[in-house]
Amino acid sequence: LLQFGTLCNFNDREQVLKCTSYLHKIGSIIYYDKVNALKDLVILDPQWLVNVMSSIFDTSGSWIRKGIMDYSALDQIWKAYPQEVRPKLIALLEKLEIVYVLNTNEQK
Repeated sequence: LLQFGTLCNFNDREQVLKCTSYLHKIGSIIYYDKVNALKDLVILDPQWLVNVMSSIFDTSGSWIRKGIMDYSALDQIWKAYPQEVRPKLIALLEKLEIVYVLNTNEQK
Protein backbone atom coordinates (compact mmCIF):
# COMPACT_ATOMS: atom_id res chain seq x y z
CA LEU A 1 0.00 0.00 0.00
CA LEU A 2 2.79 2.40 0.86
CA GLN A 3 4.50 1.58 -2.43
CA PHE A 4 1.28 2.62 -4.16
CA GLY A 5 1.36 5.87 -2.19
CA THR A 6 4.90 6.49 -3.35
CA LEU A 7 3.77 6.05 -6.96
CA CYS A 8 1.14 8.73 -6.34
CA ASN A 9 3.60 11.04 -4.55
CA PHE A 10 1.78 10.73 -1.21
CA ASN A 11 3.81 10.60 1.98
CA ASP A 12 0.92 10.48 4.45
CA ARG A 13 -0.79 7.11 5.03
CA GLU A 14 -4.15 8.83 5.43
CA GLN A 15 -3.80 10.43 1.99
CA VAL A 16 -2.92 7.06 0.49
CA LEU A 17 -5.99 5.43 2.08
CA LYS A 18 -8.30 8.17 0.81
CA CYS A 19 -6.81 7.94 -2.67
CA THR A 20 -7.06 4.14 -2.86
CA SER A 21 -10.61 4.21 -1.53
CA TYR A 22 -11.66 6.75 -4.16
CA LEU A 23 -9.91 4.94 -7.02
CA HIS A 24 -11.51 1.66 -5.91
CA LYS A 25 -14.97 3.25 -5.82
CA ILE A 26 -14.65 4.52 -9.39
CA GLY A 27 -13.26 1.19 -10.61
CA SER A 28 -9.74 2.28 -11.52
CA ILE A 29 -8.06 -0.08 -9.04
CA ILE A 30 -9.03 -3.00 -6.81
CA TYR A 31 -8.39 -2.51 -3.10
CA TYR A 32 -10.09 -4.01 -0.02
CA ASP A 33 -8.91 -2.36 3.18
CA LYS A 34 -11.42 -4.13 5.42
CA VAL A 35 -10.10 -7.63 4.63
CA ASN A 36 -6.93 -8.34 6.63
CA ALA A 37 -5.45 -10.69 4.02
CA LEU A 38 -5.91 -8.04 1.32
CA LYS A 39 -4.91 -4.82 3.09
CA ASP A 40 -1.51 -4.71 1.42
CA LEU A 41 -2.75 -5.67 -2.06
CA VAL A 42 -3.53 -3.00 -4.64
CA ILE A 43 -4.43 -4.21 -8.14
CA LEU A 44 -3.66 -1.39 -10.55
CA ASP A 45 -5.20 -3.11 -13.58
CA PRO A 46 -8.68 -4.58 -12.96
CA GLN A 47 -8.42 -6.49 -16.27
CA TRP A 48 -5.55 -8.44 -14.74
CA LEU A 49 -7.92 -9.69 -12.04
CA VAL A 50 -10.48 -10.66 -14.68
CA ASN A 51 -7.77 -12.72 -16.39
CA VAL A 52 -6.87 -14.43 -13.10
CA MET A 53 -10.50 -15.31 -12.44
CA SER A 54 -11.17 -16.50 -15.96
CA SER A 55 -8.15 -18.82 -15.80
CA ILE A 56 -10.04 -20.93 -13.25
CA PHE A 57 -12.96 -21.43 -15.62
CA ASP A 58 -10.84 -21.96 -18.74
CA THR A 59 -12.17 -24.87 -20.77
CA SER A 60 -8.69 -26.16 -21.67
CA GLY A 61 -8.42 -27.79 -18.24
CA SER A 62 -10.88 -29.93 -16.38
CA TRP A 63 -10.35 -28.30 -13.01
CA ILE A 64 -13.97 -28.13 -11.92
CA ARG A 65 -16.15 -31.22 -11.58
CA LYS A 66 -19.74 -30.90 -10.40
CA GLY A 67 -18.99 -27.37 -9.24
CA ILE A 68 -16.05 -28.44 -7.06
CA MET A 69 -12.38 -27.75 -7.65
CA ASP A 70 -9.58 -29.24 -5.60
CA TYR A 71 -7.30 -26.68 -3.99
CA SER A 72 -4.22 -28.37 -5.50
CA ALA A 73 -5.44 -27.54 -9.02
CA LEU A 74 -4.59 -23.89 -8.39
CA ASP A 75 -0.87 -24.71 -8.62
CA GLN A 76 -1.40 -25.79 -12.21
CA ILE A 77 -3.91 -23.08 -13.09
CA TRP A 78 -1.85 -20.25 -11.61
CA LYS A 79 1.61 -21.48 -12.54
CA ALA A 80 2.21 -18.16 -14.35
CA TYR A 81 1.66 -16.20 -11.12
CA PRO A 82 4.23 -15.97 -8.30
CA GLN A 83 3.70 -18.44 -5.44
CA GLU A 84 3.59 -15.62 -2.84
CA VAL A 85 0.65 -13.95 -4.62
CA ARG A 86 -1.59 -17.04 -4.66
CA PRO A 87 -2.87 -16.85 -1.04
CA LYS A 88 -3.95 -13.27 -1.70
CA LEU A 89 -5.71 -14.32 -4.91
CA ILE A 90 -7.57 -17.01 -2.99
CA ALA A 91 -8.54 -14.49 -0.29
CA LEU A 92 -9.77 -12.14 -3.02
CA LEU A 93 -11.83 -14.88 -4.67
CA GLU A 94 -13.34 -15.68 -1.26
CA LYS A 95 -14.13 -12.00 -0.69
CA LEU A 96 -15.85 -11.82 -4.08
CA GLU A 97 -17.73 -15.06 -3.24
CA ILE A 98 -16.36 -16.88 -6.28
CA VAL A 99 -14.89 -19.69 -4.17
CA TYR A 100 -15.98 -21.17 -0.86
CA VAL A 101 -14.21 -23.46 1.57
CA LEU A 102 -16.04 -26.79 1.69
CA ASN A 103 -14.09 -28.53 4.43
CA THR A 104 -10.91 -28.43 6.47
CA ASN A 105 -8.67 -30.26 4.00
CA GLU A 106 -8.43 -27.07 1.93
CA GLN A 107 -10.78 -27.93 -0.91
CA LYS A 108 -12.33 -25.01 -2.72
